[in-house]
Amino acid sequence: MPNLVVKLYSVFFKYQQKNLLQTLSQSCLTDQKPSSSFGVSSRPHESIAASNPSFTDGVATKDIHVDPFSSLSLRIFLPDTAVTSPLPSTHDYGGYLPPPGKFHRKLPVMLQFHGGGFVSGSNESAGNDAFCRRIAKLCDVIVVAVGYRLAPETRYPGAFEDGLKVLNWLAKQSNLAACGRLDSQSHIFDSFGASMVEPWLAAHGDPSRCVLLGASSGANIADYLARKAVAAGKLLDPVKVVAQVLMFPFFTGSIPTHSEIKLANSYFYDKSMCKLAWNLFLPQEQFNLDHPAANPLTAGRQPPLKYMPPTLTVVAEHDFMRDRAIFYSEELRKVNVDAPVLDYKDAVHEFATLDVLLQTPQARACAEDVTIWVKKYISLGEMPSLIVKLYSVIFKYQQKHLLQSLIETPESTKPNPFGITSRTNESIAASNPSFSDGVATKDIHVDPFSSLSLRIFLPDTAVTSSLSSTYQVPNYGGYSPAAGKSHRKLPVMLQFHGGGFVSGSNESVGNDAFCRRIAKLCDVIVVAVGYRLAPETKYPGAFEDGFKVLNWLAKQANLAVCGRLGAQSHIFDSFGASMVEPWLAAHGDTSRCVLLGVSSGANIADYVAREAVEAGKRLDPLKVVAQILMFPFFIGSTPTHSEIKLASSYFYDKTVCMLAWKLFLPKEEFSLDHPAANPLIAGRQPPLKCMPPTLTVVAEHDFMRDRAIAYSEELRKVNVDAPLLDYKDGVHEFATLDVLLQTPQAQACAEDVSIWVKKYISLRGHEFSY
Repeated sequence: MPNLVVKLYSVFFKYQQKNLLQTLSQSCLTDQKPSSSFGVSSRPHESIAASNPSFTDGVATKDIHVDPFSSLSLRIFLPDTAVTSPLPSTHDYGGYLPPPGKFHRKLPVMLQFHGGGFVSGSNESAGNDAFCRRIAKLCDVIVVAVGYRLAPETRYPGAFEDGLKVLNWLAKQSNLAACGRLDSQSHIFDSFGASMVEPWLAAHGDPSRCVLLGASSGANIADYLARKAVAAGKLLDPVKVVAQVLMFPFFTGSIPTHSEIKLANSYFYDKSMCKLAWNLFLPQEQFNLDHPAANPLTAGRQPPLKYMPPTLTVVAEHDFMRDRAIFYSEELRKVNVDAPVLDYKDAVHEFATLDVLLQTPQARACAEDVTIWVKKYISLGEMPSLIVKLYSVIFKYQQKHLLQSLIETPESTKPNPFGITSRTNESIAASNPSFSDGVATKDIHVDPFSSLSLRIFLPDTAVTSSLSSTYQVPNYGGYSPAAGKSHRKLPVMLQFHGGGFVSGSNESVGNDAFCRRIAKLCDVIVVAVGYRLAPETKYPGAFEDGFKVLNWLAKQANLAVCGRLGAQSHIFDSFGASMVEPWLAAHGDTSRCVLLGVSSGANIADYVAREAVEAGKRLDPLKVVAQILMFPFFIGSTPTHSEIKLASSYFYDKTVCMLAWKLFLPKEEFSLDHPAANPLIAGRQPPLKCMPPTLTVVAEHDFMRDRAIAYSEELRKVNVDAPLLDYKDGVHEFATLDVLLQTPQAQACAEDVSIWVKKYISLRGHEFSY
């Protein structure tokens, strides 16, 4: 995309839209009518989808009129997950109280604002209806699509006021519903005898988890509402705007950006159409492309950006308005607002919402990506729960006991070059070379002079046709796929487990399950490194093991090429053993290598990334394209705010951390500002600007979070793509610990990581950047 069909449709769309804009402009010149307070919310040529109050496709819809003095209307989309017992597909759902025996759930509420340059489009159009149905099902939310008044019949601030009116109406609905529940059968009526309580929202809506989503010009309205919600504060209770999604914002300005010059004649919406739309929307006496409705970065904007809610911005490669949306997102990040950008390659303005493009893989992917981010803010914060807190107590007791016993045992502190890669108390998962759960695993030993080992995780997507028809046994060899079997080259991810350098294992039950999840989600070969633990092997042992595996991986790629010169040939070492790892030879693409480290493993990953930068072409064909630092084990001599406030935090606290560093660093080198501990010490090499793209994951209740955030900020200052994923109510290693792996938050974290990683390793055709 854009393919020939899209280009042809773009020509047709632009012809229709320009004709509409010119007709409306001409009528304004001839009629000279003032702005209409009642207004219109759709055009006669618009293809309208009828509402349907039954759950025929998993979502019921209804239309309501909320203002007798204007054309403002709403379409409500209710997913069938709101009623946990199934209803007949032909049943029209009333919803004030679920039918007897039917359980009901409270769902977040999403206010959605359609696009159309303020002059066209409708909340009831076929395209908007299909998009809202998709979002309602994916996000598991009630979508309230707003039919705001269009220009030029109703000029600025009409559409913006409509949005604010709906937000206030939502707050009123919540309060009225609470009154109605005092008597299970009672309703509240207005002076005309009509019920003022909207039954679907009364039964199922949770306005304390409200998300704003706007497409094109609707994004400008959503951003205006977010600002008004911040200014209103508790006046909107119980409504709370927890996040907003700005899809292809209709932002512009008097000084053109690079994209506004380069893409002035872009697909669907071009610069001339945009200017016509703003001429029709803004009152003549107020027309200015730096108007607050058009340019989000005008001077004196209130409230300050730092108070804005988390903001996801979606942009497309062939959208001339993309640069200004990206600039706005950058300004939000500068004041520590969570403001990622989803940037889609080969995409056009509104590709995810236009009727003709809704069924494209890219439009579906966009909706899925938006869902993953939104769920971070609408999921009920259930961590740390009582179970998590109790497990934290047990974990900390065991970990402190282990650390103290290691310090008190003279044998353990003696240098041991061979080392150990796991403790006897570790719960180990056996490797399984069959694709029984979609991922095959194997263990290999790569260094005869140390205990360094690897566990390889190969997803079944590497072999594109079923193995069962040709393989006599389920165990996959993999050097060359069986005759007639297609095989794919997958990126390789080096993963370093956590454990404070003194515990943990690449073969542990928790690490095995986490790596399986990542291998499937990211569609990569995961190579989990069993590095040598302290104090048996102190610094730099674990760090050297990490770089040794990176060199081994580069060597494997070169050996595999030699092996392919003869279809069945292998290369043997002096002991007669094959030096070529068959799974990597058949399926590994080391030119797309990602590093992922958890806790202390993040420190190793960052070290390996630095060494890879220094090595440069000596590692060819291997190339480190990105790294992920999850809950880094960073510390320093000058305590940060979180190191003071959260010194006794869950799982890993400051006492445990100090003991671990004492066991890992040689006595003569011990310093909390050691290069292994503090990534921001002076004189660090190579310079930060040379580092690969770096995703950092932190948790609210992790005392080491501030230093990881500071490192991410320093990387962004030198233009490294360095987003930060910050999880509310999360604890250190919540996404990788065995006991927490099945929590919704752990699953969401893995999905979020996979979205960002795919920017650098996938041919999916979109990007996720900060």
